Amino acid sequence: MGVHRNVLLTAITTNVFNPHPYLFWATVGTTLLLQGFASYGIGVPISFLAAFYVLLVGMKMLIVFLLNWGRNWLRGKVYHALLIASGVLLAMLGIWLFWEGWQVFY
Repeated sequence: MGVHRNVLLTAITTNVFNPHPYLFWATVGTTLLLQGFASYGIGVPISFLAAFYVLLVGMKMLIVFLLNWGRNWLRGKVYHALLIASGVLLAMLGIWLFWEGWQVFY
């Protein structure tokens, strides 16, 4: 039980100090909730929150289940190839985002 407690504590700490949710709710999320409430009443913000968290948690659960299911074949050459492909895609995305930002400011 001690190992599981440490993993859970690590996961909770990581999520508490992750800035992405705070940035989302400080900028986009709160604005959407307030505009929905002003235009349509309380039902829209409640529906948005419910759908948002069901999809957020549901997608994380789906990823965990898929990784658990595929962990036997994610070894060796397949794993190495996926790491290389992921790295290439991330590098391409970084270059593309840099280019888009460059065009906005210059």
